[in-house]
Amino acid sequence: MTAQAYQPRIEPRSLHIDPVECLMIQGYGSTLSPFFSECLETLFGVAFPLKFHQKAMGNSFDLPHLEGIWWTENGKPVSQVREEEWHWKLFFTMPNTVEKYMLDQTLDRIEEKGRLKQLHRLDWMTLNEGMVVQALHLGAYAQERGTIARMQLYMELNNLEICGHHHEIYLNDPRITNKDQLRTILRYPVRQRD
Repeated sequence: MTAQAYQPRIEPRSLHIDPVECLMIQGYGSTLSPFFSECLETLFGVAFPLKFHQKAMGNSFDLPHLEGIWWTENGKPVSQVREEEWHWKLFFTMPNTVEKYMLDQTLDRIEEKGRLKQLHRLDWMTLNEGMVVQALHLGAYAQERGTIARMQLYMELNNLEICGHHHEIYLNDPRITNKDQLRTILRYPVRQRD
């Protein structure tokens, strides 16, 4: 993963993102639902033991920012439909030193304790977005439309079109951060328009 992929810049720009392995959980519906909370708890509840297990093996790494990909069944932007209709993947990118079999070993240890309710939804995925347009959004998630409009103008001026789902990278924790101070990288996979 190139360093610039996570450098927050307010002005939209295009760049190429290399494929990356991710620890992921997938679901649907409102972010205010108990189900969403259980999925988030499960993701964190596996990511940290995986990190600590790797540290014990001499492969220490910092847990990266939480990321999310959002879409709807009918292809409409998530901002135009009720949250109950949202589909999402929440994930952490993983360094090259972490492989899927290491996740399987971690899951075996965690399953014995049986406290994480959505372990069956956890998976390993390769994210391969290629060319993207991204920009830093400052403020509440509900106010992303202005940032997205700037990104769409950039795409229009550069003959690009969206070819993937809405992607967010959370640079701070919404549970402890004032909404006005949230910092989120917004990203869309793109291609040259015909």
